[in-house]
Amino acid sequence: MNSEKNKKRIELFALVAGIVQPLITLPQILTIYVNHSANDVSLLTWLGYLFFGVTFLVYGIVFKLKPIWMGQIIWVLMQFITVIGILIYQ
Repeated sequence: MNSEKNKKRIELFALVAGIVQPLITLPQILTIYVNHSANDVSLLTWLGYLFFGVTFLVYGIVFKLKPIWMGQIIWVLMQFITVIGILIYQ
């Protein structure tokens, strides 16, 4: 088994997962903005997600870990949109 080939496959899989995983947040964001309500959504939780998302984004950039920073850019965007929605509609 080719070790380098396997590493490339794993890296590609991690990159795809890093991009797709944050998109799973879209239903939450749509619920907040369509219903104009964030009553059952925790601001503290989403601020925590945002803080640690930025932390991992910086980590990925500093250590040049493409699957990490690419996924975290999308995560931070989703988290920020969610926090803004909570602040507007709670």
